[in-house]
Amino acid sequence: MSVLKSFFVEEDGQDMVEYGMIIAVLVLGAIAAFTAFGGKISTGLKTLGTSVSDTFGQNAQ
Repeated sequence: MSVLKSFFVEEDGQDMVEYGMIIAVLVLGAIAAFTAFGGKISTGLKTLGTSVSDTFGQNAQ
């Protein structure tokens, strides 16, 4: 009976489980955001890349 009681009283692995759950929620949120805004992010990064390329291309000439 004491083994069963100590099983429910111990909290050694509780923190790791909580951190794992937090990371899982963050990952799911990031996946949802990239899925929802993927096209807009891609377009924005292409525009940024073109702008940076044009800026450094003009300075080099």
